[in-house]
Amino acid sequence: EDRSYTSLGGQDTVIVSADAACNWTAVSSVDWITVTGGKRGNGSGKVTYSVAASSSPAPRSGSIVIGWTTFAITQAEYVNEPPVATAVVPTPGSGSTGTFQFSFADPNGAVDLQSFYVYFRAGNDSRSCEIYVNKSDGAASLLADDGMRWLGPVKAGSSDVLQNGMCGLDAAGILMAPSGNTLNVTLPLFFTRNFVGTWDVGAGVSDSANARGETPKLGVWTVVDDGCSYILDSASAAIGAAGGSGSVAVAAGPGCRWLAASEVPWIMVKSGASGSGAGTAGYTVTANTASAPRVGSLIIAGMTLSVTQAGAAPGQMLISEGGVVNGASFQDRIASSTWITIRGTNLAPGTRIWQQSD
Repeated sequence: EDRSYTSLGGQDTVIVSADAACNWTAVSSVDWITVTGGKRGNGSGKVTYSVAASSSPAPRSGSIVIGWTTFAITQAEYVNEPPVATAVVPTPGSGSTGTFQFSFADPNGAVDLQSFYVYFRAGNDSRSCEIYVNKSDGAASLLADDGMRWLGPVKAGSSDVLQNGMCGLDAAGILMAPSGNTLNVTLPLFFTRNFVGTWDVGAGVSDSANARGETPKLGVWTVVDDGCSYILDSASAAIGAAGGSGSVAVAAGPGCRWLAASEVPWIMVKSGASGSGAGTAGYTVTANTASAPRVGSLIIAGMTLSVTQAGAAPGQMLISEGGVVNGASFQDRIASSTWITIRGTNLAPGTRIWQQSD
């Protein structure tokens, strides 16, 4: 069975069927096809090979000769054109939530795509909802309200969420489905009451050569006021330098959906990252090893919970987040009677053996 490849090349395997007494060799006819395994054998076996990427504007053909059989390989030409965002559905549409499917195309194959971004904007309006996703590792980020920072990243398919004052993204619902030259991406989005209005939906994409294409007006979406209102039982919280945990109660009407996400890496939502109606969001704060206090925030249903953490006192002992590990493997799996290592700030040097009474 002959095989074809895009200009990006690839790797594959050929299964060899032969009598046990038959010896054979596998030899490439061209320098861009390399036999990487099974160069010789007897009887049945397998041959692995790789096809190098091509920058040629013309297609090319080669082969691997296995015994007396020729295995043909063709490779498509490299198309020197940028990738492009081709479609979004639904459009036009409206609502305070939406599951959007964006389509991106690359003439050299969907595997060539590296990253993409989507946005909801309108003219000179300073408000926007903008998401960036790295295709290779599925890391998604959301532009902060100040337009200067990216929140995240979070992994596609994880239970994490991203949210600013305008919109939120549920990472659990992010899907990427490549097929031929097309990549279809599903993004579940939530819009707050701060983002009511009609928005142009645009998208951009880049490939492995950093060639970029952007389509500023793929569609139109209108964010409507769904009548939901939200109240947090507190607008601020104070945490000591050693860190700790806290929670905030969310008052909302039945069926009113909300998300909770941190704007800084040292505050982590541990429970209630998403909810509907009344609920509670729980969070943890890591130790602050610096002497200066710091301020971060949680965004919940478009509202802000400000968290202020005290700075560490001079000489204060603090154990770092995840700082207790197996002393041999430096992993967090610790069994009974195991040596442990503790990492932190201002910890006394030396070794201590704990007794059962400790």
